Amino acid sequence: MKLVYVILGAFVVVIGLWAGFVLPGMDEGASTGAPPESVLFNEAHTVAKLRVVQARDGGDWDLAIQAYTAALAIRPENAEAQNDLGACYYHKALRQLGDPVEEDLRGYSHDPTDAITYISEKLAAGGKFTWDITDDVLLLLEDYLDGRGDLIYARTPVGMDHRVTLIGGQTVPSMKLAEAHLRRSMDLKPDYAPAYRNVGAMYVTQGRVKAGTYILDQALRLEPGDGELARYIRQLRG
Repeated sequence: MKLVYVILGAFVVVIGLWAGFVLPGMDEGASTGAPPESVLFNEAHTVAKLRVVQARDGGDWDLAIQAYTAALAIRPENAEAQNDLGACYYHKALRQLGDPVEEDLRGYSHDPTDAITYISEKLAAGGKFTWDITDDVLLLLEDYLDGRGDLIYARTPVGMDHRVTLIGGQTVPSMKLAEAHLRRSMDLKPDYAPAYRNVGAMYVTQGRVKAGTYILDQALRLEPGDGELARYIRQLRG
């Protein structure tokens, strides 16, 4: 399933709206001669947007992340910028992820420990893996995963068996930071649909399809005219 929703809210703001940020606070810092906070934020935000354009072309998301971090140091309560920083971390995570691997391990061996050894070796290299496994392997796998904060794990029942998705390696910290900033955006502005779309899409990528679809439904309720999102949700539900 290809991810299609990564929304950077700042890019849909028309130029005319910037005056709304600048004009109300023009007296800020007047006594000291320092630029008003709103001007500093707008300048930093503009730089951050340019860095995103460069990252889309060149694939280096670190400069965009640094630029949005600088903007949020001025106004951490800006929901759109929090969403955009989360989206930048998510783009970085997807780039780190590489090509996903899907395998059926139900007939891998009569000894379930062999499957766990294989899974462990694969995870050591990092990446995203989706495996179909039996109950015996699942029991051992959950013991293996106990206390492993360096992995992202999801499980879906498939008939009498299970489909597990595991993500490991350098992409895990990036995804966790992405979720933290996207969730912060949702907290700051509960009706901000792009943050819901991004969290939902990220959950789908992680194999948490049911939870992701639920959050995407929330985004659609906020923007009921989004036909593309509605089609994506129907696709997820089959």
